[in-house]
Amino acid sequence: MRRFAGSIRQRLSGRKSRGWCVCSRHRVRRATLALFPVQASLRSGRKQAALVAFAVTTGYLFLAGASIPTQRSYVMLGVMLLALNFDRAAFTKRNIALAALGVTLLAPDAVSGPGFQMSFAATLALIAVYDLWSRRRRRGGPDPDRAKRSSWIKAPLAFMAGLAATSLIAGTATGLFSAYHFHRVSVLGLPANLAAMPIVSFVTMPAALAGTLAAPFGLDAPFFRLMAASLHEVIRIADWIAKASPDGLIGAIGVPALFLSTAALLVFCLMRTWLRWLCLPLLAAIGLTGFSEPRPLAVISEDARLAAIVQSNGTLAVNRARPNAFVLEQWQAAYAARTVIKPAKTGTSNGFHCDANICRAQLQAAEQDTELIMIAGSGEGGVGTPADWQSARAHCASVNVIVLSHAPTRNPCAPNDPALVVSAQNLALFGAAEIRQDAKSGKLLLRHATHGATRPWHDHRKWSRTARNLATSKR
Repeated sequence: MRRFAGSIRQRLSGRKSRGWCVCSRHRVRRATLALFPVQASLRSGRKQAALVAFAVTTGYLFLAGASIPTQRSYVMLGVMLLALNFDRAAFTKRNIALAALGVTLLAPDAVSGPGFQMSFAATLALIAVYDLWSRRRRRGGPDPDRAKRSSWIKAPLAFMAGLAATSLIAGTATGLFSAYHFHRVSVLGLPANLAAMPIVSFVTMPAALAGTLAAPFGLDAPFFRLMAASLHEVIRIADWIAKASPDGLIGAIGVPALFLSTAALLVFCLMRTWLRWLCLPLLAAIGLTGFSEPRPLAVISEDARLAAIVQSNGTLAVNRARPNAFVLEQWQAAYAARTVIKPAKTGTSNGFHCDANICRAQLQAAEQDTELIMIAGSGEGGVGTPADWQSARAHCASVNVIVLSHAPTRNPCAPNDPALVVSAQNLALFGAAEIRQDAKSGKLLLRHATHGATRPWHDHRKWSRTARNLATSKR
């Protein structure tokens, strides 16, 4: 008993007392480890707690599905916890660099996705701003009145201020990539986070943890009911703010603007001296290159069934009376188009006019009359027939763009014909396509979603029947 009591006193007096509110977690941990004096004397309590935390984090990684943000968090926490066991210092910026390297090695295609870019941008910005704030705070020296100011009355205000700063910093860092991938910005993101995050932090997550721990004993129902009620409130807040917020459509962002903004973010976050302000010239350079990407003349979907003419007034003219709603929504966001013109009868010039299996439209190209036609298969199931090929061959010298919406097919035009041919096979191999006009030569250019590059994560495209120029299989 004396040995047991002495171990408890030794554990509780391991650090100088700074008050129960500050050191309560250390006291509880030491008191718990003191119940096992042999184990407590063999290994540091912090190291044992770090190993347990690493095991729990590993389990959560697989429980959560190992998404890209989860992988980033796991690598950063894992490096920190393992460094503690090996008596090494874990630097936060070095951790995020190791996390980026690990995720890139496991899934190189994720680098171009919004999950990777937004997760790492938000984390890096938060780390950089906190480092800047803490260093300025240290230079200010100790503050004897700090304890008085951090009373329980001002603690909620401090929490809300920290939440607002976190939301503003992370929202600014991720707003660029959100605008690039989704073509819109979150206008009321800060009020939404301020309203929803306290519920998630103080109700949803504690109830989820308590329900998980109580599940083996059959006592989880009250906690999960509380969790469901809190999530219902979060959804209600999100729905109310979404209705009150403007749509935030800004259209497609140009690639030069994306690279300059990313470089400015990296310079500000990675530099620790006055060199961080070199980000300002990079941001100013965006004004020279242009923020938004010029609109194309037309866009064609990956399945070759839907096409849209992008008019100068921001209107989309489509070739189908019942277009694919999801694809059309993405196009409207990318080109900031709020009006859609459905196809009309032959003779209408304001959009597509269709006759049998051929749809025509005028492209608004500079200083020339440009016509696009879409030839759909007239056979069973939309399969092309010899008559369709002959019809396309007859238009090779008279129109500028021919879209063959069926497979199998072969190029009906000769190499010296002026028509630009877009086949269903090309779209299946390289993705949706935009038709643009070269500013210098005036020549029409075709740009696919994959930009014609063959990457290992694009191999699945080669095996569809359309990509192999085969007709759709029948039952």
